[in-house]
Amino acid sequence: MNRIAIAVLATLASACATQSSESSIAVSAEAPAADASSEAAVQEAMVEQAEAAHVEIALKASMHPVDVREVVLDPAGKSALTIDDEGGVRLWSDLHAEDVEEPWALPIREPVWMSLAQADNGFVAAFIDTAGAATVGRVALSDDGARWIPSFEIPPMRPMFELHVMDGGQRVLGLGVDHRITLWDTDGQTVAEIDQAGFVPWQLRVSQPKGEAPKILAVLAGPVSVQPIELNNDALAVTGEPRAVALDRGPNRNDLAMSPDGKVVTALRRPKARGKRFELEIIDIASGERKIMAAESDERMRPRVHPIDSTKVMMESGSGSAFYVDFEVAQPWPPADGEPDREAIPESPMSLFSLAASSRQSRVHSVIAGGYRAVPVDRGLLVAKYDQASGRSIAAQTFSPTALALDESGERVAWGTNDAIVIDSFASTAALKKLPPAEGSTELLAFAGDKIVVVDTSGRSSLRSAEDGSVVATAKIDTSWGPASSGWRPGEGGAGHIALSTTKPSDPARILPVVGDGFGELVEVPRGERATWPEAGKPRKQESRVWLEQLGMDYDASGMRKAEVLFTEPDPSGRLIAVVQKASSGGGFWDNSREVWVELEDRFVVTMFDWKANKRLWTREIEGLRDMAWSGDGSRFGFIDAGAGGFVCNAEDGAILHERRDLGVGVR
Repeated sequence: MNRIAIAVLATLASACATQSSESSIAVSAEAPAADASSEAAVQEAMVEQAEAAHVEIALKASMHPVDVREVVLDPAGKSALTIDDEGGVRLWSDLHAEDVEEPWALPIREPVWMSLAQADNGFVAAFIDTAGAATVGRVALSDDGARWIPSFEIPPMRPMFELHVMDGGQRVLGLGVDHRITLWDTDGQTVAEIDQAGFVPWQLRVSQPKGEAPKILAVLAGPVSVQPIELNNDALAVTGEPRAVALDRGPNRNDLAMSPDGKVVTALRRPKARGKRFELEIIDIASGERKIMAAESDERMRPRVHPIDSTKVMMESGSGSAFYVDFEVAQPWPPADGEPDREAIPESPMSLFSLAASSRQSRVHSVIAGGYRAVPVDRGLLVAKYDQASGRSIAAQTFSPTALALDESGERVAWGTNDAIVIDSFASTAALKKLPPAEGSTELLAFAGDKIVVVDTSGRSSLRSAEDGSVVATAKIDTSWGPASSGWRPGEGGAGHIALSTTKPSDPARILPVVGDGFGELVEVPRGERATWPEAGKPRKQESRVWLEQLGMDYDASGMRKAEVLFTEPDPSGRLIAVVQKASSGGGFWDNSREVWVELEDRFVVTMFDWKANKRLWTREIEGLRDMAWSGDGSRFGFIDAGAGGFVCNAEDGAILHERRDLGVGVR
């Protein structure tokens, strides 16, 4: 059936740009003071949560329904966590596979921090929420799909600034709002901890060179400095002296960054707030040697700093270009605490090159790890070698269905598109099945037992196998000027009737039976009996009140809007009926600011009624109704919203049970 298209310092833990395999996404809550009495409660809560944590959740693969906001890469740059504008989180298992699979939707909402590492047979991921509470879990992959297995939680009584899953997924390093640095195993047991009087770290910088021990720096404030931390054989230790850093604002993950090999830290500052020139300080972590150099960007925006190795950084300017700053020209920092003579600071030459998907907006969300750069693009990602002008676009495949059908229980949906008839078994993790499309644009789809009824807009009708799409039988319905409305009335054992009306006012509604493996004789419905086939739609020019009263509804008592009824669709049992009305009539308005006429789309209202009790159950406004259908048992109702996608809901209360906004992941 097809319808006509109807805490000031605490915020230091949240950076404006991300780096390595962790992401600080939003501002943390102000830090409460920690004391010994509260620690016992925290430990008790952690034990209780750990005992209750191991409840496995089967994960579903699906694309983000809205635009991606942030991306975090694992240390190898192979896998990613993403968060969208609605707070939904996805795990992409292999961004470099020949056929990238749909990401797994994780049971996490609105994290302000994410970290990911590959582990045996899956991944370990860590998250911090807006209250500072943390969740660490494992995603186990198998031939049967993916499962989320909670590992441990840290309650909000001990809020966290950062969590870093160590490469291999066996350990998790955390920085608390109480300034303790803790190392946990994946059962939540404390392995090591740094909790020293007078040692007050506000941030961490963590690099994980392949085959080496992690490189860790603690960022201290007042004045800003970085303190090396050693992690060796599950022991944490403060080593050496803190290294002073000169910044023009509070430390963040862009302006204060560590090289992937953990040998140097770079500090970016600008002598003029909106100038193109900037200075870069390079500090050797082992020796403490400080050097200074300058460079000039092609834009006045603060450039995005991507450390490449201990000899250079890549600057993403926001103009769509990038350039390298090589440390070779840097000169020693002046002795003592003096400031360098800016006129004498050596400047690195700039040689611009194009960078994939780089812009003013995207530069602050791009990340590099393992030699790869990832950038959120719409509802997906662009992944490329870190310095390349083009990359791999991993995005949602376009989904624009014109018809849908639900099977007997509503667990399976058939979507009719121009390219295929897509079978969507949404109650399982099975892949989408694609069958050959209708010859023309699909007008009607219906499940008839183990077969599918397909009618296109020219009236060509076919009965096909739901397994492979092979045609079992064909028929033709004369649609004259074209179909106006169509529907399906299921019968017993896969039988049923196609009901179709045309846009020609004098045409009667036509009924085509489906029996067994074929079609019966086409019959016409006499004008006086039209209300016995509401699946064929309300006759043109018939008043809404008259039509609904013919169907047995009390128009005045129904509480229905005083708007024209466009379509009616009863459920197979005859108890419920969906009524479609126009909510607004499009039109437009003159926009004085832009001096243009703005067209407004028609909007529609679907109202579900208990037909017999004359009781309205629920109402939903949509942008443009393309089709609607019932499950064979009447428990579920599906519809296609031209502006949003396809949906299946509970018929009684309208709660959405399944939605399809795309056909999975596409790679270009």
